[in-house]
Order: sequence, then structure tokens, then C-alpha cells
Amino acid sequence: MKERNRVVAAALLLVLLGAGVAKISLSRALPELGWPDEWIYLTQARNIAERGTLNTNFYIASSIEKIGYPHRDVHLPGYALALAAAGSWNGYTFETATALNVACYLVTILSVFFLARGFVSTARSALAAALVAILPPYPGYLAVAYPEHLTATALIVLVTIAVWIRGPLATFLLGFAVGASLLFRETVLFALPIFVERLGIRKFLRFFLPGLLLAGVTLLPPFSAKRAIHPNALYPSAITDALASPEPVSRLWATISGNARVNLGLLFSSNPIERAEDAVLLFLILLALAALAASLAMERPNRPFALSVLLSTALLFAAMVVVYVVRERGGVWGGVRAFMPMAPLFVVVLCGLKVGRIPAGLLATTLVTASLFLNSWQISFFNRYKGSNLEDQDRAATFIETRTKRFAPRRVVGGRYFQYAYRNFPVEVVWSGADTMANLNQLYLKAPFDFVVIHRRSNTRFDLRKDSRYEWLNASEGQAAEYQIYRRVAP
Repeated sequence: MKERNRVVAAALLLVLLGAGVAKISLSRALPELGWPDEWIYLTQARNIAERGTLNTNFYIASSIEKIGYPHRDVHLPGYALALAAAGSWNGYTFETATALNVACYLVTILSVFFLARGFVSTARSALAAALVAILPPYPGYLAVAYPEHLTATALIVLVTIAVWIRGPLATFLLGFAVGASLLFRETVLFALPIFVERLGIRKFLRFFLPGLLLAGVTLLPPFSAKRAIHPNALYPSAITDALASPEPVSRLWATISGNARVNLGLLFSSNPIERAEDAVLLFLILLALAALAASLAMERPNRPFALSVLLSTALLFAAMVVVYVVRERGGVWGGVRAFMPMAPLFVVVLCGLKVGRIPAGLLATTLVTASLFLNSWQISFFNRYKGSNLEDQDRAATFIETRTKRFAPRRVVGGRYFQYAYRNFPVEVVWSGADTMANLNQLYLKAPFDFVVIHRRSNTRFDLRKDSRYEWLNASEGQAAEYQIYRRVAP
């Protein structure tokens, strides 16, 4: 009974700690959507809830050319589905995304506590969960409408269940749940060594794997098909391009090896002294290396789990270099986001290492100090980055709205007008790839549009003015207007 009371008390204190960290982090963060993917995810959620479709409202002209119109967003739809469910309560807003993040964050903290209890004492488990509550980049992503918290929560909850379950049916259902979680992000697959270690190879093959395959067959094809081709996402674009090539194997190899060279170059040119992204990525890599050192010094009962965590991390890192984005490209914090779901497991491994009170206290103090500093830096960086982007987006959205609203446009071509489409749902935007008259003509055949909106310095303006199918809508503003709007008046 005493132990149960301690567990309940620790869990309540951890929830309070998490709520306090969330409140402080959100109070310091810019309370606005500010990045393209944020508007894309919430618009897709509204599409799901109100129009019953997974199709996107944001297109690249080359993607329409390759796979047709309409099609889905490049991202897997799991996060948008979760936002669609959450949005039914409070709309498809920043507040809804934040509430979902906070809920996932608190579940992650509690899951780490119960996961660690499978290896160490209640006190150490509480310490591990408390450290995760302030672990970068968790607090910094609370105010971002990205699937990072949902993906991390799914992984930690599933690993926690794997530590405690016993029966065949539970194991089968766990496999199915892991397969379903791939709808959030396919990188969950790299955690399979952890499930093999926890369940044993026999139970993994007999019960877990069939559940995983069933989810893969029944859920992934209908929900992840016809995804957009995007330059920052090698899958599915690399495979699509390779299949269209006369030499698919060499084309695929050239794409993957080229991506790896770029990523390695960026990785070794990182500057953690001046760049918040690089500092957080270095912190996570050092945390993984510390967990590796701890696993080698660990006693037998906990060592296999620790080594499975490190094997999963090594596989993830290799995939991150070869297939994904490590850092800097597109402002996505790719490496940080890839490591984020694994980071709490590093902390659990470290807390399982038996060391004296002074080394343990020194380690905890170092982690807390580094975490608080990096969280503050990350939030400040996100605020600046979001703020500058939001200013440009808001100006463009207002400009287009005031001049085109009376025409009730269905589709606008020409630039990164993400906030405009979000604010004027269900308007669609072709935001890239239609920057010449030839591209515009080709695009119109597959996805007819109402307006072309270009910057006043765009060279396409000269061709549009001469084409009788277009009317320069704001010609009276002349060259002073930041954007020029051309209405399509003839097929």
C-alpha cells in the first residue's frame, strides 16, 4: 500500500511539474501559427472534418504534373486526423494544436515514469520523468502545430506497454498499434529492436509481427497513398522519380547518395555556439553517447534494453543521414525532430546506471542546467523565426484578400501564400513550380485556377500582361504594389 501511495503521489507531482513547465513555455512562446506546415496541417484537418477528404489545399505544380490532381499532402495523415478530432471541440486553430501538444506532453512524462519503473526504483523513475519534462526540445515544441509531441508520445507509450504486457493477444494488439502509429511518422519503425528485446524473438514473430503487418496492410495503403512529391522528402519522391527513369536503380542510388553527402557536409559544418538548432542537436547526440557509455557499464538485467535503445538510435541516425534531413535545410530542425521520440529513452537508460550520489547529482544538475538554457534559446529562436515569417505571410494574405475576395476564388497560383489559404478555406494554393508561362499553361490543363499572384519583380509579369487570357487586376496600383494579381478571364 505504501508503494502504491508513493506511485500515485509521484504521478500527481509529475503532472503538476509538466503543467507548470507547459505554462511557462507557452507564456514565453509566440502564440501564433507562423510556419507553412502549421497552416497545412490545420487546413488538412479541416478538410478531413468538414469535407471528408485527405486531399491537401497546398500544391506544387510539378507534383500535380507527376501524380495528378487532386492529391494528398506529402506528410503522413496521422497528425491531421488527430487535429481533426481535436478541432471538433475548439476549431482548427493554434489553441487546438497547443492543447493537443500539452496533453501528449503530459502523457509522455507519465509514460516515462511507468516505463522506468520496469527497471529502477520509484524515486529514480520519478527523476527520469522529471528530467524529461524539461528535456529539449519538448518544451519548445509545445507552441508549434507539428506532430512531434504526438509521435513521441506514441513511441513512449508503446514501449512502456511492451515492458509490462505478457499475453499473446496483448502482444498482437501492441503490434497493430505500432503499425497504426506509422501514420504519424514512419521513423517509429526504427524502434523495432526495442520491441524484439522486450518481447523476445519468439513472441515478436508469432504475435507482434502479425499485428504490425495487419495494420500495415489495412491502414497504410488507404491512408498514405497518393502523397505529394516534395523536394525535401525523399520518400515517396525518390521512388517515384526512380520508377519514371529508364535506369531506376542508378537514379535512386544517385538521389540517396547525394542526399547523404549533403547531410554529412551540413552535419560537420554545424555551429552549436551560434545556432540554436545545432546546439540542441549536439545536446541530443551527446545524450545518446552518454546513454551508450551507461549501457556498457550497466548490470546484466537492464543492459539488453539499453543496448536495444542504442541500436534503434543508430539505425535512425543512419536513416536520417541517408533519407531525411539532418539540419538547416528548409528550417525544419530535421535531426532534432528525428531524435526527439528517442531522447526520453536515453534518460531512462542513464537513470538505470548505478553510480554514487555525487556523480548522479552532478549528472542531473548538468542535464537540468543544459536543458533550461537550450529550451530558452530554442523558444527565442522559434519566436524570431515565426515572427518574421508571420509578418510576410500576413501582409501577403491581406493583400490578396482585399483585391480578390469579391470573385470568390477557388485556386490561386504563384507563391507561398499559406496563411491566405488557411484564412480563406477552402481556397487552394499552388505555391511552387508555376513560375513560367509554359508551366502555367500546363498546370491549367490539370488544375484550372482563377488567379496568378506574383511579386512585382517576377519576370513572368511581362508575359502575363501580353496574354489576353489574363487581366491585370490591380493595374491601377502600378509598379508600387508589392504583388501583381492577374485574373484568368479565358480558358
